[in-house]
Amino acid sequence: AHTIEYPKGSGINVVLAFESIESCRKFAASLEEQKFVDPTPCQYRLQDLQSFFSSIGVFVQVIPDGVELKPPTQNVPKFGHNPSLYKTKRNLDYVFAMMDDDSDDIGSIDTTITFSTGAWE
Repeated sequence: AHTIEYPKGSGINVVLAFESIESCRKFAASLEEQKFVDPTPCQYRLQDLQSFFSSIGVFVQVIPDGVELKPPTQNVPKFGHNPSLYKTKRNLDYVFAMMDDDSDDIGSIDTTITFSTGAWE
């Protein structure tokens, strides 16, 4: 099995599952030539792959015996790359910082309106 982003730049990962161990070895050798990280063919039951990956929202694409794929010319330098991850983390940190550690609820909102003199006079 090998994970590939398709379409490129979409953030959608697809797992490639080869029917033929020999096709998988050739694909892994191509990846190794391109300096991908430790491409090692492994055998899994297709049902196990589909069960696991569907639970995390990743599609398994079966590569039939005899089909030779060429790997992409680029690899992702960071695994689990998610461009919005830092923004999401920052937002969650902000929400948790607003919560009082000594309380089970998120506190109350002060709805008191204070009028002051100024431009509204």
